[in-house]
Amino acid sequence: MFGTIQKVMFPYRRPRPRGADTELTVVGGASADDVLQEALAGLLRYDPNKLKESWEVLGTRIAHNKAVGALRTATKGRVRGGMETDIVSLDSGKELGDEGAEDPAFDAEAEYIAVAQQQALRRLAEKILTPRDREIYFRVHYLGVKLVDLAPKYNLTAQRIGQIYDGSAEKLLAAAREDPDFLRVSDSFEGGHDDE
Repeated sequence: MFGTIQKVMFPYRRPRPRGADTELTVVGGASADDVLQEALAGLLRYDPNKLKESWEVLGTRIAHNKAVGALRTATKGRVRGGMETDIVSLDSGKELGDEGAEDPAFDAEAEYIAVAQQQALRRLAEKILTPRDREIYFRVHYLGVKLVDLAPKYNLTAQRIGQIYDGSAEKLLAAAREDPDFLRVSDSFEGGHDDE
């Protein structure tokens, strides 16, 4: 849930672990921890008899909606160039941050899988990659930094940065294929293995 909240609220920042020294907040004071507390409360209030998906997917859906609601609250009333920057559906009587409101483009199951896989890959990267290779991989893969922009920082060519990135990705993929946490989340939602 925390990873989903960070992706929505701070899409261009590297996710931080809970309890990090500094906490990112949006204008208006809402932090990812604040939104997580609201999402957990919403999950605890959910009637188990109405559950149509896994608790993990429901938690991801609620976390996404709460994060979107926090962003909307933080940006409500902002005007830029004479035009309102908020887009609010006039068809819905609910705010998207409410548990009952849905973003039709949001796939909670796919988001849960992606965040869980990302956390497993991050843990594996901490174990198997050197600090330099890990930083290059994260900057390119998660932040979208261009190879040519990283080359001067490491006194390498863009081609060499690309080779390091590709090698790191291959190492992580091989490690992920052997990692029980990565396989568990991937298999449980994508059909799993047929052991029979």
